[in-house]
Amino acid sequence: MGTWGTGPFDNDDAADWVYELEAAPDAEVVRTALRRVTLASEYLDAPDASIGLAAAEVVAADRDGPAPKLPDSVVAWVQAHRESFDAADRAAALAVVDRVLGADSELNELWLETGDRAWIDRVHDLRRRLGAS
Repeated sequence: MGTWGTGPFDNDDAADWVYELEAAPDAEVVRTALRRVTLASEYLDAPDASIGLAAAEVVAADRDGPAPKLPDSVVAWVQAHRESFDAADRAAALAVVDRVLGADSELNELWLETGDRAWIDRVHDLRRRLGAS
């Protein structure tokens, strides 16, 4: 896993996914990434989890404004596609966050092994920004 920070775009998988987002004419690329995580029936691999969290971050940015250190190209995409997401998309993004934080998530296991709580704190902040209580 090529990772250089705890942010949702601070890894190779999410950074590569941004190219797909930049080229996307609509929100379907985000919804596809969310579905890939929510429909995973077994163990959730780290690449899918990383991309799912990035997609959830896009939904949160549309709802609550961009988080600090969000890539400029992601901010520009969100601004160009304002209000592209509805309550169902926010629910899917929350489901992604919960799935990634679950026991059958490689990404969660990898971060737990580091002992660094910063990633977990950031994911919980994403959950809060998506409207979770």
